[in-house]
Amino acid sequence: MIYIDFRAMGTKVEAWCPNESAGEAVQGWFEEVEQVCSRFREDSELSQINGSNGGRIYVSETLAKVLRAGEQALELTGGLVDIGVGSRVAAWGYDRTFDLVTSLDQAPPRSTEPEWSLEGRTLTISAGTQLDLGGIAKGWACDMAIEKGLATVVSAGGDIRSIDTRTVVPIIDPWGAVPARISLGSGGLATSSTARRRW
Repeated sequence: MIYIDFRAMGTKVEAWCPNESAGEAVQGWFEEVEQVCSRFREDSELSQINGSNGGRIYVSETLAKVLRAGEQALELTGGLVDIGVGSRVAAWGYDRTFDLVTSLDQAPPRSTEPEWSLEGRTLTISAGTQLDLGGIAKGWACDMAIEKGLATVVSAGGDIRSIDTRTVVPIIDPWGAVPARISLGSGGLATSSTARRRW
């Protein structure tokens, strides 16, 4: 088993892989997902969609799978988690990579509800709606890296997936202290905090 770490999707990714070949494949996988899903790469598939005037768009297999995860999140949370809020998120100041975002005191005016749907690999999206996969893409990429057999544990900016029953996750605060440790074992975990920035 080897340990690797690298930068991808605006954060540090760590993985415990069976060998060097698998480690290289994990890095390649995260690069692929970022190239498809990033709002901050002008040439990404997502940026091309967000720059369009809406309509019916045939998407790649990878993006279709992430969008299906977005549909599931929308359904499971009763609409609370919606990847179709990209325009509002950008208006709120999250229009650049996370390291450059500063806190804002007030939310932007609420716009009409975004509209999007997926049938097979065809995305139907209304004009003015932008997708933001930042809330699900990293966790999904971790899940898929595990399911592809590339690693036993993958962590990406607070999103962790493990199939190692011995996995214990240290929760690190913004000042580098470890206020808690979680015995994750085989499962998934997502962490977040308002200590570093908030809206």
